[in-house]
Amino acid sequence: MSLLSDLSAKIDARRRSEEELRDAPDRIVVCDKEWNYVSDVESWIEYDVAVEVNDTEEGWFSIPGDHPLADWLVHGTGLEEDLHFYIETAAGMRLGYKVDEVTREYDAVEGYETVSVRGLHDFEHTKHILFQPNTIAPLELQVPKSDLQAGRSKGVVRSYFFRNLARMQQPGWLFGFNLWGASNWQSNMIPDQWQVIMAPQIGPDTSEWTILSARMDYGWDFVRRTLDDAGLQITAKRWLPGDPQPFPTHTTLSKPTLVLDVVERSFLSGSTGTILDPILDLIRVIAPDGTSETITIADPNSGPQPPEGIHAPVVIWRASQHQGLAGSRMVVHKANRHTVVIGGKSPQWVNSSIKLLLNSALGWIGTLIGLPGLGLGLFDKAVEDVVLAWQRFTSWTRKSSMGSHAYKEDFAPGDAWTISGLQAGRVGLFEGRGYVSFSASVVDYSPYVVGRDVNLGDRCGFEIGGRIWLSHIVKLRRRASREVPAEWLITVGDSRDDELAGTKALRHLETLRNEVSRYSSSI
Repeated sequence: MSLLSDLSAKIDARRRSEEELRDAPDRIVVCDKEWNYVSDVESWIEYDVAVEVNDTEEGWFSIPGDHPLADWLVHGTGLEEDLHFYIETAAGMRLGYKVDEVTREYDAVEGYETVSVRGLHDFEHTKHILFQPNTIAPLELQVPKSDLQAGRSKGVVRSYFFRNLARMQQPGWLFGFNLWGASNWQSNMIPDQWQVIMAPQIGPDTSEWTILSARMDYGWDFVRRTLDDAGLQITAKRWLPGDPQPFPTHTTLSKPTLVLDVVERSFLSGSTGTILDPILDLIRVIAPDGTSETITIADPNSGPQPPEGIHAPVVIWRASQHQGLAGSRMVVHKANRHTVVIGGKSPQWVNSSIKLLLNSALGWIGTLIGLPGLGLGLFDKAVEDVVLAWQRFTSWTRKSSMGSHAYKEDFAPGDAWTISGLQAGRVGLFEGRGYVSFSASVVDYSPYVVGRDVNLGDRCGFEIGGRIWLSHIVKLRRRASREVPAEWLITVGDSRDDELAGTKALRHLETLRNEVSRYSSSI
């Protein structure tokens, strides 16, 4: 056999193998409340599951009403008993969900009954963990009043989750100063007691610095802005017996466990400055007023090499016949505001100063006329919240771009003339910005595979309108039915509004100010 024939045979064999994997059906598995295997779901009608960066998504599947599992799904567990399922692709990607609804529906016209099972992705666990002020003290005695942490963002977020999970699952563990040390875990960790575990920090932490202070806050609500600021992502993966150990140097898992991790994605700040940044790289210059911005687009189509500072995409899907891009949709959102007004209440120091001056003046007048208590406290309410109670923010460059027929002004919540007020004004303007979003449908093994070559949060390129657009995957959705084979729907770019990167320092200053005020009030 010639070299060319041998090479051709290998290519054909590889193509057949990839076609078999591409056409292999996804596996749907139902589990009980302890994540123990119950049954594979065969003969399903359709399913639709999704996973999103730093947020919870839904997943569901449906089966015929006469399916062997139908009665068990509806009546086999109590109303207050948990039920779970996961979907696993041929590439080994597993998406797990906790069931929150089971629906039995009968169509009298068609004479057909279906049972649908809907659940929330395992990421939802991060929204049901409270960050106590003191994780080693009893709830009835919480001293100090808050848990103040300063350091690298990834380590701080990881520490909050781990210590609060430990107080619920392995109370009494005194971590010492080497929280992530392998010897510390090997000597103290009892993995069978953990249903949800935060992975240890392995290797150097190069994420941005942050300052946070927790006082019985929900975990996800508390850290989500920090995650976006620092380009971090919390992953939630369902580990099952038989899977590779996630961190064998530290401990060995043996029971089904949800493994949380905080990963640092390579990204370049765009007009949101977050991992959810828009498609083209942007260079921002913020004017001295703190609100106006000048933005220059660094176009990745301008040359074969990415501009300096831009991380090359993991993969690029092109619109040619064999490049896996089945369809795409791109939306340009126009700006809708250039001016916002915030406020309603004056800063406390302003109210206090005005009342002090007024009461002093009235007291002086009263002394002169023989009534030393004249007006004391009489006008307090009347003079509150009248001076410096409102603040206007205008993006002059955007106002010029929008033209003379733009909407005149809008209101945004926030306290005027404070550090947080400057942040609120910038965010108010940010919410009315112009931006670009898009989604794309891709086919596995043409040539890339979701879960093997690319995953949630990765930076990728997509050919749309004859141009390559670079952005991060912020949402993965997989769907299939009896008539339509499984495909991935990928959402990339700015799919939701998030905090401006420029507000990060302001938020940190506000956190410090609140912390100083909190401790000062206790002295």
